[in-house]
Amino acid sequence: MNEVLRSILSSGFITTEDGKIRTLESAISPAEGDFLQEMIRSARPQVSLEVGCAYGVSSLYICEALREVNAAKHIVMDPYQHSVWEGIGLANLGRAGYLDIIDFHETASYEYLSRLSEEHVTIDFAFIDGSHVFDYVLVDFFLIDKLLRPGGIVILDDLSWPSVRSVCRYVLSNLRYQCIGPQSQELPERVALQNALSGVRQDGIGPLLRAPLHRIIAPAWRILMWRIGQLVSAPVRGIPGSRIATVPVVWTASGEE
Repeated sequence: MNEVLRSILSSGFITTEDGKIRTLESAISPAEGDFLQEMIRSARPQVSLEVGCAYGVSSLYICEALREVNAAKHIVMDPYQHSVWEGIGLANLGRAGYLDIIDFHETASYEYLSRLSEEHVTIDFAFIDGSHVFDYVLVDFFLIDKLLRPGGIVILDDLSWPSVRSVCRYVLSNLRYQCIGPQSQELPERVALQNALSGVRQDGIGPLLRAPLHRIIAPAWRILMWRIGQLVSAPVRGIPGSRIATVPVVWTASGEE
């Protein structure tokens, strides 16, 4: 592990460009970082992209793996890198020696992604961790989809946010993306349904009947609609698809290449 990243994780502190110490308050977990690196080592991207940088922890994980696979470029967008994050993310990338592969833009992702689309840029891997508001996440994905090569990988952070979950459901139901990622964690609705069924097996039907009806019907209905959407919109054989993953409840998707 890069020494800059190791120091941040072990101490829980980060340092501004001018040497001020700050508490690490926003970062992906080591497990999530390991997953990002696993995906990069598997896919061996030449050009990757990241929406959001903050303190640069995810970027450090990504760049470490990109070095290993001899990637050419990592495009990063963060409009608040200096106004909110005090330039700490870029400073950490510089301290770690990764600036030679970083193509950083302090602008809104939808603006710069649109420019990349106009320039017909192609990417192999993307990590979306910017604004978690539904429309921003959807626009980020929409524009990244235009850049992503067939068989590429998109990872979305924070599936615990309903807005991010909604985007994932839309993508998997309507676009040529298929989940292939770790199955250790699942959609909250699926977990809720499994818990309800487990309770029936243990305590009988009584507690379930006394629960509010929407707590029983909503999870089952959402799972049913999601599954129907998968079947209806399954990729036509021979048409290249791509991959989608979400962190920390991670979906990785595999397309036909």
